[in-house]
Amino acid sequence: MSLYFLSPGPSACPLEYHPASNHALPPRSSRIRCTLNNDEKQSPSSSSPITVDRRDMLLGLGGLYGATTGMNARANPIMPPDLNEGAACKIAVEDNFPPGSDFLKCCPPYQGDTTLVVTDYTFPKTPLRVRRPIQEVVNDSEYMEKFKTAIKKMKELPPTDPRNFIQQSKIHCAYCNEAYPQNGDVNATISVHNSWIFLPWHRYYLHFFERILGSLIGDDTFALPYWNFDNPDGMTIPTIYTDQNSSLYDTYRDTSHYPPKIVDYKYKYTDTDVTDDDLIAENLAYMRKTFKEGVPLPELFMGDQLRAMENPSLTSPGQLEVIHNSIHMWVGERELPHRDMGTFVTASRDCIFYGLHANVDRLWSFYRALRGNRLEFKDNDWLDATFVFYDEEKQVVRCKISDSLNTSKNVLHLCRVHCTMAGRGAQKEDEGQGPRLHSASERVRR
Repeated sequence: MSLYFLSPGPSACPLEYHPASNHALPPRSSRIRCTLNNDEKQSPSSSSPITVDRRDMLLGLGGLYGATTGMNARANPIMPPDLNEGAACKIAVEDNFPPGSDFLKCCPPYQGDTTLVVTDYTFPKTPLRVRRPIQEVVNDSEYMEKFKTAIKKMKELPPTDPRNFIQQSKIHCAYCNEAYPQNGDVNATISVHNSWIFLPWHRYYLHFFERILGSLIGDDTFALPYWNFDNPDGMTIPTIYTDQNSSLYDTYRDTSHYPPKIVDYKYKYTDTDVTDDDLIAENLAYMRKTFKEGVPLPELFMGDQLRAMENPSLTSPGQLEVIHNSIHMWVGERELPHRDMGTFVTASRDCIFYGLHANVDRLWSFYRALRGNRLEFKDNDWLDATFVFYDEEKQVVRCKISDSLNTSKNVLHLCRVHCTMAGRGAQKEDEGQGPRLHSASERVRR
């Protein structure tokens, strides 16, 4: 089964996630169909004759398709499920797992609890959390011991504890694989990929995961490391995740991609035969282009607009998400069902997920700085989109996208060495688009 979306390029296919339901919603614009893998059977009648490159279309519109000049007053944002209702969550959908598989049972343990209290989240006044590149923390034995201990403690929590490692992974599964109907309508589900929701939702997901880890080891300054795959020195799977005796290890990976293999930003289960130097150069060029073209066009960088009751399978990912998708597939198992990183159902069961997304979050911070921290979308349907998460106290909280955009008191992305090459390239090519961030001491606040 395939997804409809405007293709950003040959590697645009999202992860091997196939929405099985045909939502009875009108398409928002013309789409092309992308075949996700060679095993899929696609009839000629199901293929669109349109062959529009999404990047070319957006660039041709000169940004009219992206952020608007005035505030959009629509009132149709994505809203969270009512978890007091027993039907608020259902079995997740993924074609590559058998129906009813335990992997698809991703609903939260508190679903249907009529006494459940959900409160609006306020970012706490806690010390700044400093995220560092993995190349730096790997030599910090004290930090690494804390990190591995925190993950171990999380994995040892009771299975029904919402802070448990698997329970945390189920949050991602439920929000990504059609487990939450919108407003109780089974024909419209919530999805946090392939749209402008992707980056802010994952920012919150990391925020709470990070705070839970810190609470388990009694350190309210603990921060996740980021896998800076945008730098040549970071274009291999970090060795902190390959030690089989570590709590950070995951069994379900494509081990043929272990170091010194270089990650491919356009990977889709076929290895390239180019040299390492050429692949690094291709990756850097792709990342620079992503920033250069995305700075004036937020929709190209972040993904299509998505509002309540619209079909999330008809939207397109932003260019940063496309790169992220390829890295997910590159790390996960090559064979179906592509556990763990290669499918949304199990992706966050691998600790490397959090290193990858910490860097995706950092790159979004960098992107926002290049734009002078201007709003990407002056649209209430984006700003007021709301989700629910567990906090470190096992409380359920509501979180708005608008509240995730100015969290400089909570997280700092620090880079003294191994800083982004893509960022410098984008800076040089887009001089004047935003503040100049010194490559030797990159300090990007979000």
